[in-house]
Amino acid sequence: MSFDFKNKVVLITGASGNLGSVLALEFALAQAKIVLASRNVNSLVHLTSKLDAIKAPYVCVELDVKSYDSCERAIDLVIEQFGTVDVVVNNASDCLEGWDLSRMLLENIDAEIHTTYRSVIYTTKAVLPHFFEKQQGVIANVSSISGVSEGSCPIYSADKAAVIRFTETMQPHLSANNIKMTCVVPPNIRFDNLVEQKAVSFKDVAFAIMMQCVSGDNLAMPVVHLKPTHINDGASS
Repeated sequence: MSFDFKNKVVLITGASGNLGSVLALEFALAQAKIVLASRNVNSLVHLTSKLDAIKAPYVCVELDVKSYDSCERAIDLVIEQFGTVDVVVNNASDCLEGWDLSRMLLENIDAEIHTTYRSVIYTTKAVLPHFFEKQQGVIANVSSISGVSEGSCPIYSADKAAVIRFTETMQPHLSANNIKMTCVVPPNIRFDNLVEQKAVSFKDVAFAIMMQCVSGDNLAMPVVHLKPTHINDGASS
């Protein structure tokens, strides 16, 4: 299946990470104009060289998703650069490992909550006035299997669960304004050894997100759970 995002402006948070990079390239191949949002724009050099190679239009935006002011400035800069924003992919995430709160620093706890969950609220709030004005737009949130199953990092799991519930409860209100909010829930994501790792590929997750960004006639899919086609259960053939 091929996608056509010609002339659509797509902002991707956490663009320097593995999934963010793959998303940027796949949206670019579908002819979108890409906004690479990252706290450290210097970390985007490897990705921008790939976008240059395929002559994709893009802009790099410094964005600290933990700051609402930074989110608002980023949206304003994108509109100034491209005239609009069509899709926001909330991909930025952190993962505070471990369960023992007694050993965790409060600033690390706050950073995890702000980066993984509160950032989704911040970017949504920042872009909604523009989406309301044009009565159109897509917000795609990236959660995790950790948000629906037992995990070893409770704060991260709680944040990813909150992303799912935020999407589910916001979506009906936004749909009334012709704005789509969706959430993709991947399992493990890997580049290779997918069956052995019980994983899907980064490209598969990008495909699922892009599919969610395409408008249907009268279809809402607030939360989509991804699963591997094949899983190696250790049984002999």
